[in-house]
Amino acid sequence: MKKISLFCVAVASLLLSSCVDIDEQKATYSTKIPTLSFVSGVGETPVISPTVYGYEFDLVKGNMTLSAEVVVNANNKITFNTEANPMKVYYANVDGTVHEIIEASAEKSATTTEQQPVSNLKCELTSLAIQPPYYDGLPAPTYPLCILNGMQMAKYTRMSYQVGDNITVRTLWYDQTFAGATITNYKDKDGNALSYKDQGARYRMILDLKTNKATVIIYGAKFAEAMPQINAIVLKDLALSFDNSGFEIKGENIVPQVLEGTTTTPNPRYTLTEFSFSSRGDFSHGDCDFKLAGGFECSFSGDCFVKIEMPK
Repeated sequence: MKKISLFCVAVASLLLSSCVDIDEQKATYSTKIPTLSFVSGVGETPVISPTVYGYEFDLVKGNMTLSAEVVVNANNKITFNTEANPMKVYYANVDGTVHEIIEASAEKSATTTEQQPVSNLKCELTSLAIQPPYYDGLPAPTYPLCILNGMQMAKYTRMSYQVGDNITVRTLWYDQTFAGATITNYKDKDGNALSYKDQGARYRMILDLKTNKATVIIYGAKFAEAMPQINAIVLKDLALSFDNSGFEIKGENIVPQVLEGTTTTPNPRYTLTEFSFSSRGDFSHGDCDFKLAGGFECSFSGDCFVKIEMPK
């Protein structure tokens, strides 16, 4: 079980770790954070494109401004700069590691250069993403790196806003790992129905927007009490599709690569006859259903960020 404590700090205390443009009257710093913008409402399918959002923080006044250039369809982009809006800074201690969370919402509206209003903007910058274990022989995780408080760090953008009357923008990252519970239903050798619950597995989704394919890595899988834990199962080139609510990854009759030492080897024993994973809404949650050869039916539900009850 994770040990979590949360505390809020005065924004000006960030001066202790920031060295950008500081004097007695003003303490500001700026940074740019990469993410993916998921633009829906422009057609039957959304537009997903890399976006770098620019932030400027005023540590004395306790506010933040946001700027961006976002692709909304094949031929058009929108550009906007918000006015300064209040922000809150929290620090969460999770299992002995301190994570910074910055929250802001646009109480003051913005207007794009195309004269469309930007509204209902909510933003959270956090390092509280679930991280996969590292193994030689598997793809290294990718992170949305930025310079914040004078240090390079991973900062995930959790943001949503509306442009005009019809367009909704949400953010996600290419490479997310989900933690939760896997329930496997199967029968023993006598035909008795059994169920096994595992909370140790991690499900990593790596999205390739150029090919509309995904790689899925399941770490620490265990599907039955008598079954050994598997360090990593790798599913490659699965179909990736999007609709305006979110994304789905699917495949059939997949012979996975199983990590053995520092190499992955095809293992028909763990063939997945069916596989489906979906994430919708704010992309912090995922659901997965799959069937393993031998009559194992599995379902997973989990989150890609550590859940914390934020103060009102």
